[in-house]
Amino acid sequence: MSFVEEVYRVLKRSGIFIVTTPNRAYRLRPGQKPWNRFHVREYSACELENVLRSSFRDVHVWGIRGNEEVQRMEMENAQRALKIAPFEPLCRLIPYPLEGLVRILGRVRRGNKRSDSNRNFISRYGLGDYYVVRDNARESLDLLGISRK
Repeated sequence: MSFVEEVYRVLKRSGIFIVTTPNRAYRLRPGQKPWNRFHVREYSACELENVLRSSFRDVHVWGIRGNEEVQRMEMENAQRALKIAPFEPLCRLIPYPLEGLVRILGRVRRGNKRSDSNRNFISRYGLGDYYVVRDNARESLDLLGISRK
């Protein structure tokens, strides 16, 4: 039984299922696995809608976008990740506890360029820097699925 089928099974008749996922359309190449090792799967807007419709009757897929600066940074991060995609299988061989060390060594090699821009991300950006769009979810950073029985 899939996760969505199980949610449908245990959800009250009047319940609402809300789920988010990074938008694979701009983050991954076709067939590529998510680069976040904790993401089993990431969906495009169409894929998420199809998965939700397989169990739920009332389905909406909206997009989550960031302000202009957040959008730009996220798109740059995704482009960098796509450049190293051919080496992804090798990266997955690095045990999780060693990933931090590998990142630190990479920053040292690059002269610590990226660390300053990302260091204060959490303190610099908040809820007001993100918004939900009902149209054009395909171009959003993340997808928001809302489903009812």
